[in-house]
Amino acid sequence: MSKVIRADFRPTNISRLKQALFDEEQSFVLITCTKPSEKGEISVEMDCNGDPVLIEYLMKNAQTYLE
Repeated sequence: MSKVIRADFRPTNISRLKQALFDEEQSFVLITCTKPSEKGEISVEMDCNGDPVLIEYLMKNAQTYLE
C-alpha cells in the first residue's frame, strides 16, 4: 500500500540564519551540526562568506578553543 508524505518546504531556522548573514554582507563562519544518530554519527556543515583573510583568522582563532 502506498503512503503519502507531505514535504515541508518552509525555510528552516538555519537557512534563515544563513540568509540573514549573507544579506548583511559581512564576513562570517557558521558551523552547524545535527544531533547524533543512533550509531553516533553527526553531520557537520560549514558556511562562510566575506574576506578570505578575515575568515582564515576567524578559523585559526576558533581552533584554539577546540584544542
